[in-house]
Amino acid sequence: MTVNACENCKTETAAGARNCPACGAPMLANFMPDPRRAAARARNSGDHTWRNVAISAVIVLGCLTLLGRCSSLLSEIDRRADVRQEADALAKTGRELLLAEKARLDDIEAGRTRVGSQPQPAANSDTALPAPATNTAELLRGMNRIVSDMGQRSAHTRAQLQAEVATLKLDAVLAPQNLVDAQGIASGQSTMRRYLTLVEASNAIARADTAELDRRVYALAGGVARNAQFIAGYEQSKRQRVTLDDEQIANQRRAVAATQALLAFAHARLGRISLDGKELLFRSQSDLDTYRRLLADFDREAAQEEEISRRQRKMIDDALASTDKLKAM
Repeated sequence: MTVNACENCKTETAAGARNCPACGAPMLANFMPDPRRAAARARNSGDHTWRNVAISAVIVLGCLTLLGRCSSLLSEIDRRADVRQEADALAKTGRELLLAEKARLDDIEAGRTRVGSQPQPAANSDTALPAPATNTAELLRGMNRIVSDMGQRSAHTRAQLQAEVATLKLDAVLAPQNLVDAQGIASGQSTMRRYLTLVEASNAIARADTAELDRRVYALAGGVARNAQFIAGYEQSKRQRVTLDDEQIANQRRAVAATQALLAFAHARLGRISLDGKELLFRSQSDLDTYRRLLADFDREAAQEEEISRRQRKMIDDALASTDKLKAM
């Protein structure tokens, strides 16, 4: 039987007792958050990988925002029927992918997993560099091909990774009952190691997507002198996205480390922490203080993740607005 020692008189007491039978002093306890909030915390930890993959999608579709910003570069003489047709086609492609990404983020926020709706990779995906665009219509047509191809491939890869993360059941890692059980702790540690592997894989995909997008955009837009402003705008947009990407991956790694620290603490205190319903009971004030500090570290990373998510959504909204500008050409 697991026993706890009274902090006041040191009498050993059965785990789960609220008061010491010898002196009547209350046993130290820390109430876990409402179960729904606890599950949300664990889900927030799981969301990091997918936020990072979402950034990869925003990188691919960031050219839409750039086109919106650079719409003033399109002279009146370029607003021919063929240019309007290409602008409409690019706007349609962009809106479809952006709205799908927005819906995916909504699903993650709500803890939903869509079954049987995994997007398919683009047919005849081609990594060959495009020929330099010699006019506005060719530029828009080439951008449409890049966005369609890379956007669909990125969505397919994200869906595969997200499906694998869903199998990890991250919401159970920090469940109270698993923090007082050796098998539950070991399972959580294994889960977080696998999760970190997926985080790093997601980051590698984002980096590769960025490099490929660079090559394609520079090849497409680098052949005409007047596209220099287009390239300058692309570079500015890229710096903003890469900064957010770097913040995202750093946040994910810290969140994983915070979760692992909680699991390591629970493992080191096996037999010294007990469970009474949803309530964790601690043997000493120092253990309780340590637990609260570690939980605060985790909550801090979850709060930063929410801020990064807000900025991601703004990027998507800005990109959607840029498609409206394209249609208004």
